[in-house]
Amino acid sequence: MSADVTAALRWALTVPLLAVLAIGGLYVIGAGLKTGQLRDTGLSPADVLPVVPFAQLVAIGVDAALAALTMVPVVILAAWLLRLVLHESDRKQTVDGVVERLIADHAQLRQELGRGPSAETAEHYERRLRRLERRSERARASVVRRRWLAAGASAAGALVLAFAVTPAALVAAGASIWLVNRYRWHTGFALATVFCALLLAVLVERTLSPPPIPAASVRTMQGQLIEGRLIAATPRAWYVDVGDGRVRGVPTVRIARSSVRPQGRHRPRPLGPRLLGPLLP
Repeated sequence: MSADVTAALRWALTVPLLAVLAIGGLYVIGAGLKTGQLRDTGLSPADVLPVVPFAQLVAIGVDAALAALTMVPVVILAAWLLRLVLHESDRKQTVDGVVERLIADHAQLRQELGRGPSAETAEHYERRLRRLERRSERARASVVRRRWLAAGASAAGALVLAFAVTPAALVAAGASIWLVNRYRWHTGFALATVFCALLLAVLVERTLSPPPIPAASVRTMQGQLIEGRLIAATPRAWYVDVGDGRVRGVPTVRIARSSVRPQGRHRPRPLGPRLLGPLLP
């Protein structure tokens, strides 16, 4: 077999395998989050989880993955700004050291020529020294300006992170930024590391503080009204938590009218609003 055919076969086998693994991972994440949500409401996950559709569990996993993915560009930008600040600081120290040594050498040369008999040569080196001083001042000012701009951008990025991400995600972002700046990894590996750290933070927060289950009301063809929390809605039946740890299934063909009232999205607040909340009226 030729190399092109081998590569095509490899991709034809790898892409579906990666897709299956991704869907399986999202399903596991969704099932874990749904288990925590059911346990928080007092229901038995082992009894109730089998009635939740596969697509709904995958959707819960996709929502968590997207929540982590949206924070990846902000963290990568903060890591790049921090690296720029460190680079500019090192560059300023290097430029200052080189310029100071050159100025000292020219000053010594000017003193030696000043004691010599040739005034024309001394004036020539005097002009060179003045030009060098002007260029060195411009270079030093440019480096200082870039360093302050990078520092200001880094402070703005840190402020955005504080007001955009939650405390756990902020810790994960800080660890990711340190790792990306400490180890010069390949771009793909660095992005995967940041994403995994943020996804872990999202899962921890949603496990500790699961979102509430939406409330639903179902009226059957016989006029019976069933109210409670909607555990799952499938094409075959609706499953409603009616209290006392009981889940009632209502066949779809028997539903005359139904409504769902989503609860407020109880999610962990970012660090900035948490700190400023007690100070604001």
